[in-house]
Amino acid sequence: MAWKTKIDPMIKSHLDKQVKETLKYRNAFMSAKNPADAQIWCAVAELSRQLFDVNLKLTYLERALIDIGKTKEAKEAKEAKEVLTKKNNSRIKTK
Repeated sequence: MAWKTKIDPMIKSHLDKQVKETLKYRNAFMSAKNPADAQIWCAVAELSRQLFDVNLKLTYLERALIDIGKTKEAKEAKEAKEVLTKKNNSRIKTK
């Protein structure tokens, strides 16, 4: 395909990967009235699935980071409270 030689090399590998992924659905899109359009729609669906998976992972990681931040804040607050308690106890003993 001559048009592929004109594609930016930075995205060519991505195009090749998507074409390869889309070929999994060859039986489906070849049975369509317009196979080229059906292949494009299969590619769009595959990209949509990939994007959904990435968003799912991103949401999981964001929640994990928030939980880590909350745990760290709670630990720091507990440590600060312990330091204040020790200071107050030492003041009481010295009076």
